[in-house]
Amino acid sequence: MAPQLQPILTDLQEYWPSISCPSNSGESDWESTWNDNGICTGFTQVQYFTKALALRSSADLLNLLADKGIAPSSSRSYNRTDVVNAINDGLGGTQTAVLHCGSNSSSIIRNVRLCTDSTASTFISCSDPTPSTCAEMVTLLPLASTTVEDVSLEDASEFINPIKMVVS
Repeated sequence: MAPQLQPILTDLQEYWPSISCPSNSGESDWESTWNDNGICTGFTQVQYFTKALALRSSADLLNLLADKGIAPSSSRSYNRTDVVNAINDGLGGTQTAVLHCGSNSSSIIRNVRLCTDSTASTFISCSDPTPSTCAEMVTLLPLASTTVEDVSLEDASEFINPIKMVVS
């Protein structure tokens, strides 16, 4: 881990973990994200990841989805367009959220791509939206420390909500 990330390490571990099996610290994901997207932003590593964590918090994707009746579940599927519209509506309607699903399953949401302005302070429509890799019906699995099970909308905020920051 880069020593400069030490001040935000706890937040990175909580909100930007690696959920690969077997689990790891997430450091390789952070390094990859920095190398692929962060270097060209003009931010330092700490600025980049601090802004990403702040954007994750301000987007509050799980609550945006819950407001539209979409909650993490291991057994319920949702229309991909409904998920995207719930996110876009919650962020002001002009953003273009893009869902990416796992390589082993095109129905399980792996991450959500959102774009920001060059200062990483405002969500904007992506200038080069990559196509979704998801099927028409998608599942938003709960990410709990011990089990994968259905959760109520009231409990949805207790689950991990990582966000990767890419500046357009």
